[in-house]
Amino acid sequence: MMEQAAIKKLLDQFGVIHEEESPTSIYPYAPVFKCKYLGHDVIVKRTRKELKEAEQLKKWLLHLRQQGIQVVTPFHDRPFVNFDGHQWVMYPFIEGRPYNGSKADIVEAGKLLGRIHRQSAIFDSGSFSWEQYDADFQTEIASDSKQILKWLHGEEERKQFKSIIQHFEEMTHSRLPLLEKLDLPNVTASRDYKANNLIYGLDQKPTLIDPDNGGIIPRIVDLAICCIIFHNDGMGTVPPRPLTQEEWSHFMEGYSQYTQLTKLEQEVWVDVLLLLFMDEGLWLIVDSMEDHNPRQKEFAYSLTQFEPSLYKL
Repeated sequence: MMEQAAIKKLLDQFGVIHEEESPTSIYPYAPVFKCKYLGHDVIVKRTRKELKEAEQLKKWLLHLRQQGIQVVTPFHDRPFVNFDGHQWVMYPFIEGRPYNGSKADIVEAGKLLGRIHRQSAIFDSGSFSWEQYDADFQTEIASDSKQILKWLHGEEERKQFKSIIQHFEEMTHSRLPLLEKLDLPNVTASRDYKANNLIYGLDQKPTLIDPDNGGIIPRIVDLAICCIIFHNDGMGTVPPRPLTQEEWSHFMEGYSQYTQLTKLEQEVWVDVLLLLFMDEGLWLIVDSMEDHNPRQKEFAYSLTQFEPSLYKL
């Protein structure tokens, strides 16, 4: 939680006007401030820690816009401010509505990610590393799994979660060491593609409004993260559960119009999805156990029953 003096100092550095005497974040999980700049509604938020990565992120976003892909881009005249050890960015506020969970919205979300994944240009605003899946990672998984099993109420729920753990243990001993050696296509992507980061305009097409985790990542890994977290952090019309199999098929209907996955990506999909569930999914579940938002706790509880083998490409 930022103190008011720090918030006002930050906003003053951007030269923006905040209409409230005590500015507050419009997002519960990170500092995001809606302000006025030269008569326009803008958003001020934290971006990459290092200026070099922030500049690469900006170049990536401008490249996407030049390709007609709907994403926010920083203001040209005042893109970044170094404050409190991080770079902060100012984006235009995007008017529109949130994701509503309909088939049409899901298909359009898939199309947008497919268009992003189709781009071959690489901008190094941070890179994914297979080396993170080491012995320490295995120890964290064991600890998180114990916490989650204690949190689950029913025996059937615990049984399903235990089966996922067992499949993961089998995969780590046989197939995980092979994944990092494979020549999987890399892309620059948001690495956090979810419904809550999309705003739908009058044309019913989405704009990506929070690209700040963006960096280089194997395309199939970014797709797996999306499959797991798409309904995370949702508000209002976002269902408090993971995508269903049918919803995922709608997403892939849109995605595949722009990006065709390689045979190798298709072969490793279930293993990658399982690995990313144990990474991103378990962290999310443990982090949400004590969340003050009942909707987020409900999503996390539902996520414990995620079954990677059911999600087809």
